[in-house]
Amino acid sequence: MEIIQQFAENETYLFALRQQGQVEIALTVPDVSKAEVAQMRVSETLDAILQEPLGNVFFNHFLRDANCLDMAMFLQEVGEFDELPIGRYRGFVRNRIINKYLRRTSLSAVTVPESSRDVILQRVATSADDIDIFASVKLSVQRDLLMDVFPEFLRSPYYSRLLAFRAKETMTVCREDFEFIRVLGKGGFGKVYAARKLDTRQMYACKEMSKDKVYERKRERLLQNEVRSGVLQPRFTYRPWYQRHFLTRVNHPFIVGLHYAFQDKTNLYFVMDLVTGGELEYHLHNRGKFPGNWVRFFVAGITLALEHLHSMSIVYRDLKLENVLLDADGFVMLADLGLCSTVPDGQQLFEHCGTRSFMAPEQCTSGYRFEVDWWALGVCTYKMLTNRNPFTKIWREQDKPKEGIVSSILTRSIRQLTNLKSSMSRRDTRTKSPMAAAIPIAEAGGDKEGGGDPGSPSSMKTALADIEKKKQMETMRRRKTTLLRGMFETALREMTWPDNVDETAKSFVQAMLQMDPNVRLGHNGAQEVKNHEFFKGFDWVRLERKHLVPPFVPSTTIVNAEYVESPEAAASKNKYPPFPDFDYVARTTFQKEVVNTMHDFGDLLYYRKHPPPQKLT
Repeated sequence: MEIIQQFAENETYLFALRQQGQVEIALTVPDVSKAEVAQMRVSETLDAILQEPLGNVFFNHFLRDANCLDMAMFLQEVGEFDELPIGRYRGFVRNRIINKYLRRTSLSAVTVPESSRDVILQRVATSADDIDIFASVKLSVQRDLLMDVFPEFLRSPYYSRLLAFRAKETMTVCREDFEFIRVLGKGGFGKVYAARKLDTRQMYACKEMSKDKVYERKRERLLQNEVRSGVLQPRFTYRPWYQRHFLTRVNHPFIVGLHYAFQDKTNLYFVMDLVTGGELEYHLHNRGKFPGNWVRFFVAGITLALEHLHSMSIVYRDLKLENVLLDADGFVMLADLGLCSTVPDGQQLFEHCGTRSFMAPEQCTSGYRFEVDWWALGVCTYKMLTNRNPFTKIWREQDKPKEGIVSSILTRSIRQLTNLKSSMSRRDTRTKSPMAAAIPIAEAGGDKEGGGDPGSPSSMKTALADIEKKKQMETMRRRKTTLLRGMFETALREMTWPDNVDETAKSFVQAMLQMDPNVRLGHNGAQEVKNHEFFKGFDWVRLERKHLVPPFVPSTTIVNAEYVESPEAAASKNKYPPFPDFDYVARTTFQKEVVNTMHDFGDLLYYRKHPPPQKLT
């Protein structure tokens, strides 16, 4: 029965993916009054129009109707050329654009400065680099359009229709707007589904988080440890808000993006990019290990994603192959920002979190910064090359019954110590002596814990007990830290390599897995990682623009994920009030949905209404 269920869910999922862009969309778009059109027209710019997915579509169709077809086709073909990966076909398209639009004898030639035309022809003749080769000509054509054609566009029906779609894009969504098709994964907080938005048929990954679980684990009030001016300052908030906050901030081709966030009385929902290529862990399990050129390509993409996060003072903290996905073209996508945190300037984090076998030594024992992500990247690189994690043994040993106390203490020691410091800082007195600093102050009305009298025997006893407890925990922490460091050093010495791994890859991993974060590769920033010999000759600009050809492209005819058996959970009896500042709609997401799933431009221009799609399940 389970096999039949798995087959049915997989077929429904693959069919939904194939349907995107193949059928008419079912939209109800609000009308826009003449007054609203006139008001928006005053502040509109051509750049803003061209940056919008639907703005591009409407403007190009207007150009065709305005007898400016050559300009429209030139801009469209240049835009398509900019998205092509490096290769023979890219060169063919480049030469076709030059011959069709930039040769003086061509019937479709566009009007551009002679100097720009000559620069392009000379560059093609002398260099193989064609990044942004048409940028100056494109700018010139757009300038002509701005002066002569753009004012007419603002008075056309095309612009009115664009404003109508803009009004639609800010509307909130709810669970009834989606069809949940297949479970892609599940974790401690809930499940991740492949979901289809009913009005546009766009496919997404929807993460459903139970508010019951959030409250049970008190993650809505997870202590975010920050050190300010040497004093621990606890800041309380709920963890899902942090995940939503970071997802809305990041905007990078190699990081999964958030499109919608909404909630009902029992669950929170994150609607994100659906990445269909599967986890790197899944593909590594199927292949055994990756070739060196695959590893270099995957690690380069992860490096760019981490560079983007670190540039915004965000540390990822949970890098592992399960959290690195492949898109349909074979590019990496970093997923699950649930453990991200901001790192204040010149300060450290102390929260103990992450996946143990990928955690840096300082992440387990003391304060840390961005270097923990580079350590985890070193572990991921080694695992992709060898199909082994060198540090799994450490934690496997610690989980044995007789030795589990070490792991348990290491897991709790930093949090307990920080909480104790926080508690003692609230008892600080006006005097400077070490003993007085541990004695509670009687505030107005008295300190209940201290009995209201800082000199009373009970207050002195409590203060001395706190000092003794702090000393014991600090001694225990140092002893266990020394033990753990010894285990890490042993694991590093015992690392072995297959014969086919080259020396630059070994050097790269060894530089990442330095015990001292101050000498670890990446301590001075992502550029230090990019400059390593492992990436010699690598074209980072083309990679970020997705102009390189990936060494591996996942199959689109299968589901690149293990089947997750997921029986229906009992409905929660608890009803919770709305979580504050959680709901979110990404600007232009709706426009992208329409462009990606558009069947006929006439649907957009004339509001043809098609019957809503039937659910697949």
